[in-house]
Formats: sequence, C-alpha cells, structure tokens
Amino acid sequence: MATDDYFGGYAHTDIHAEMISDSARTRAYRRAIMESPELFEGKVVLDVGCGTGILSMFAAQAGARKVYAVEASAMAPFAKQIIEDNGLDDVIEVLHGKLEDLEVPEKVDVIISEWMGYALLFEGMVKSVLIARDTWLKPNGALIPRRARLYACAVEDFEIEAKRFAWWDSVYGFDMSALGTHCRTEPLVDFVDPHAVCTNSVKLLELDIHKMSEDDLSQSTKVKLRAERTETVHAILLWFDVDLTDEFALSTSPFEDGTHWKQTLLYLPKPIEVRRNDTLFLEFSVAHVPDRPRSIDMVLRVEVGDQLRKCRYRM
Repeated sequence: MATDDYFGGYAHTDIHAEMISDSARTRAYRRAIMESPELFEGKVVLDVGCGTGILSMFAAQAGARKVYAVEASAMAPFAKQIIEDNGLDDVIEVLHGKLEDLEVPEKVDVIISEWMGYALLFEGMVKSVLIARDTWLKPNGALIPRRARLYACAVEDFEIEAKRFAWWDSVYGFDMSALGTHCRTEPLVDFVDPHAVCTNSVKLLELDIHKMSEDDLSQSTKVKLRAERTETVHAILLWFDVDLTDEFALSTSPFEDGTHWKQTLLYLPKPIEVRRNDTLFLEFSVAHVPDRPRSIDMVLRVEVGDQLRKCRYRM
C-alpha cells in the first residue's frame, strides 16, 4: 500500500541524516523550542512523526514534564535507544505506530511536528497533526509550527530547458519528444539561483494550523505576478515558510539559506516572453490525490497578454 511505502521510506537512516544535517531546519526548531520556556517548562508534549527523536529531546531539554514521541516507521526502536542513550527516557516515551491508531495516555499542552513536504503539502502529514490537535491537544494548547504559507514566483531556466526537455528531441537520432512533453508535468525539486527569479513573489495559500480543517488542503487561487525585467519565463517556482512560534520562523525561499526542501519548479508547456513590468495572471489549484493520500495534484494557468499556458502536475 502507498501508506506502507511512505513509512518504509522513513526507516532508512539516510533520510534522517539529510533532515538533521539541514542546519536551517534543525536550528530553527531548536531555537523555537529552547527559547520558548513558557511553552515547554513543566508541560506535556506530543511529537508527531518523531523520527530519530531529536525534537522530542529538544523539548525535554527545554523542561517538558513529559514527551510522547510518536513514530510509525521502523525508526521508532532506534529513537527509543537514542533517547535512552542520552538519559532522557525518564521524560520521553516513544509510541510506535500510526498516530491515528494510538492512544496517547493524556491530553497534551503542545504538539510539535516537522510535517512539511515539498511544495509544502506533499506527503500529507499535516492531516495527522490535525487529528492529533482535535484528539489530544488541550484547549488553548500550542502547535509548532502554528502557521504555514505557500508562495510563487517566475524564473528563467535555459539550462534545464535544454538538458531536461529539448534533449529528448533527438536521442541517438530518434524523436523522443513525447517524453520531453510528459516530463514537463513532473515537478522538479532543486535549488534555484536567486538571480533566475524574474518576478516578485506572491502568496498562494496560508494555513492556520490551530483553526484549519482537512478541507483547507485543497485550494484554488488567482494572483498576479509582476515581471521585474525583460525575460523568458520557463517555470513557476514554489516555496514556503512557516511560523514555528510568534518569534521564530523557517523559510525555503531561494533568497534564504538552502534547506533539504529546496524549491519546487513547475515548468510551463512552453516558455513565455515577458517585458519589464508586465503582469502575469496566475491561477493555481492544489488537491490531494484520493487513492494516493501522500501525493498532490496541482493545476497551473499562466497568462501574459496573448500568451496562455496551462498544465497539470502530480507529485
């Protein structure tokens, strides 16, 4: 099953090494936890998707009375061992299983989770956080992160245009351009040079984790981008930021330090030519795939003057 494959991926150490070594991510969470004593000292904490247990251990160091660390993958026994090896097993209890199937022994004051995926919503883990919120969080309890936003801007990318798409036009003398056309519907996760960005950034959606429902994970919006220079637009770039607390945030903007989320590129079926100060009318929708709950479908429509591009993407 797709869900089993998802949790199976988190049983491998490489993915956890990648996340922990993402210093922008891990340091932001550590600061948000360690420098928010009012949220953690003497409190009960639920860590949804604890992985190696690092956020749970930060919470214990911050003075939490009790931490319930939930992990569905085969990493759970290792998290338990790590917690014991660091002398924190008197505070942290690892619960091995899917959050939806577990009984947490008591209501909690704080829920922490690193649920964000590529383009913010890939993986769908926020659904588990919402279940935890509605089932186990005390009234007026805290959620970390508490708010998330997804943004878009336009970029030029002649190099990828040539390497990823035009390359298929002649492969050992064969016309394989059908694959070049198809791979435009496959989002590319990569670091983007800030100099490639040729418009302003606009917010596509905002999620208040305290108030939102699962229905808010499917949204459509219409926005305008402004071209900052005369350029060829090859793709729409997606990035996100989150408010971990009121004081601490984490961003995946191409103008900030890189994270393991990088940025997500949606390549247009055909590039668009823009002149400085042109308006790009952008329509965007996102929804989770019913039979693949960890995946997302995105639909993009971009219009500049008489140039119109439409495409559907799946992650």
